[in-house]
Amino acid sequence: MGKYFFSYDLNGKSPTHAEMDRHIRALFGATVHRVLETVWFIRTGLTEQQLYAYLNQKLSANDRILVIEATDAMMRNLLVPSYLIQNAWVDAPSLPAAHRPPVTAPRALGLGRR
Repeated sequence: MGKYFFSYDLNGKSPTHAEMDRHIRALFGATVHRVLETVWFIRTGLTEQQLYAYLNQKLSANDRILVIEATDAMMRNLLVPSYLIQNAWVDAPSLPAAHRPPVTAPRALGLGRR
């Protein structure tokens, strides 16, 4: 499965951010996490071109989109707990709440090629 980061800028009335959020989260069989305001992490069986086509179908001609296949990443202070990205990165299931690492002070999270 591919790991991607993607971002978009909306420059018109449609779609709205809420409509785009629903479209992104509707991607069947994918692990999807918003990591920054309009930056998302997606783990999916789609190719980069297929993912781009899926996301782009909702956007207007004035909107912007960037899809990047990820092989490595460094991150901190995301909008989601780091363990969600770590688990998706290495094909691990989500940890039960009792076993989740505590969310602590900001720190860099490095993810290597797997």
